[in-house]
Amino acid sequence: MTWISNLIKTYDFNELSIGKFDNRAVLLPIFHMVRFVDIEIYIDQEGNFIRAEKVPKDDQMTIFPETEDSTKRGYGEKPKPLFDNLSYIAGDYDDYMNDSNSDSGDSKETDSKPQKKKRKNFDKYIEELEKWVNSDYSCDKIESIYKYLKKEQVMHDLDKFDFKTDGGKSFVRFVVESPDSMNDRVWEDSNVQERYIEYTRSRLSQKHNRGICYATGNETFLVKNLSAGIRTPNDSAKLISSNDENGLIFRGRFKDAEEAMGIGYVESEKAYNALRWLIAKQGQSNGSESIVIWGLKKLKIETPFDDLFPDFSESEVKTDSLENYAFAMNSLMNGYYKKLGDEIVSIITVDSLTSARLAITYYNEMPAKDYVSKLYRWYKDCSWKLYSKEGSWWTYKMRTPLPKEISRAAYGIERNKKLVVLNTKLQTQCVHRMLTCITENRKLPNDILRVVVNNANNPRKYTDENWEFVLSIACALIRKHNIDCEKGEYNLMLEEDKYREDRDYLFGMLLAVLDSIETTYYKEKKAKIRPTKAKILWDSYCKRPAGTFDRIWKKLQPYLNGISDNTIREYYISSIEHVVICLRELNSFNNRPLKENYLLGYFCERADIEKNIKKEEE
Repeated sequence: MTWISNLIKTYDFNELSIGKFDNRAVLLPIFHMVRFVDIEIYIDQEGNFIRAEKVPKDDQMTIFPETEDSTKRGYGEKPKPLFDNLSYIAGDYDDYMNDSNSDSGDSKETDSKPQKKKRKNFDKYIEELEKWVNSDYSCDKIESIYKYLKKEQVMHDLDKFDFKTDGGKSFVRFVVESPDSMNDRVWEDSNVQERYIEYTRSRLSQKHNRGICYATGNETFLVKNLSAGIRTPNDSAKLISSNDENGLIFRGRFKDAEEAMGIGYVESEKAYNALRWLIAKQGQSNGSESIVIWGLKKLKIETPFDDLFPDFSESEVKTDSLENYAFAMNSLMNGYYKKLGDEIVSIITVDSLTSARLAITYYNEMPAKDYVSKLYRWYKDCSWKLYSKEGSWWTYKMRTPLPKEISRAAYGIERNKKLVVLNTKLQTQCVHRMLTCITENRKLPNDILRVVVNNANNPRKYTDENWEFVLSIACALIRKHNIDCEKGEYNLMLEEDKYREDRDYLFGMLLAVLDSIETTYYKEKKAKIRPTKAKILWDSYCKRPAGTFDRIWKKLQPYLNGISDNTIREYYISSIEHVVICLRELNSFNNRPLKENYLLGYFCERADIEKNIKKEEE
């Protein structure tokens, strides 16, 4: 139960943030929840109605007092302690609905569905509110609301303002106007919240058994029904639950749920509220899965889902090579480590198994030093010049692919010239596996690497921009895979000592030269650029490289001879001869299928060709 105790510590450490909204995130007081309200009723201190207003959408999030039963009503009358929907707070609800039906001409003989009586809801609600008012933990605002609701005229008051009551489901909150009060909005009054917390604590012994809390090891009042609403206020999935009252789940081992596991009521409230807050404040959404990485003292922690160099320009730091990028990353990580100090970094992911069940799919905590070290290794080892869209432009930028970008390269399908993952389950699993790979320094999953490489092997499957994106992601993953398997640390620049002994790398270089010859011809003639022979026969080249090279080379002779610049033409011829000689020296100019490293050779040789041609043109 480490995750619960960790969340409890997080809640206690951030007590100054309790009840304060940060955008749409709020660390809730215990025994409270967030709900969306529709109607705001204004009353005075004597409980007299003033007016009612519809709540704007951007102001509907409201902190509600809750009971253990009212968080998940189900069947029966289970009112909320203060704010609730109209079917609970309006004592005149049944009378109003009957009057409305009579005015509209409905009768028992018509086909209109009879209204279900709501009087029991109100009776239970007003009974519980009266107990709070008569306790030692009441206050003026609660008494004013009680006085107003005892008059049983809510529906008729609202009728003056022509509100749609939505079958009694519309939620209502109250404003108690007073010349002496600095805060008339009852749901924002910390005094009201504290009074309700004290009132609930005073009643714990009436409904809850004492026992050992498995999270803290202390004896306390145990919770029976843990609340839902973890990922969003409307989330119905529960993280921990036991709803079998007939003992089937515990037969032969435990008598009841509390013998199986006990969690303190207050402790569960703190842990759940902290988790809700963290997810809303800084959680990452991965399909139905929510991912949170945080520190106890410094909540905001750099994660594998962040582009750590979003605003770097050439004047600030040169990250245009792997060496410069690694140096800049090392400096950045050292800064993070100094900032975090002796912090403990926690990682938790939750996902819904069914609509009613939520599961912790991953949990880990580690010292900041270990976390930063693993993060640095990932960003350094899996870096490459990635082709991606920034604004309206496609460009190359030295960085590390984000987990969601890897999932798009692996499982994305083109829709309107965009790569979209239609199978959200696949994307969720891919991102989740990449997270554990990063935070635990695991080797890159082979199946994900294989899928991305296979996609890069099919350039005609995508538009040029999307294929360049997939290709660059594939190169980043191949580089990471080679480092994991101790096959060498491949660079962006052509490396003589490596490519002379790597057959796949050499054949990739050869393919880049073949591809560039035809592209250069089209650009020089200002003709429409079409798929090159290299791209058309790409798949065949991967399976039978030597034989396919001969076919492409013969077809490219007219294009090569058509290039007017003799220097560029000679450069292409010498490049072909050089690579073929290297392959023959290795006795590797044959038709054995290529492995993934050929993509690195293709990428680096093409970049080298473009650089040399640009120099020649200048």
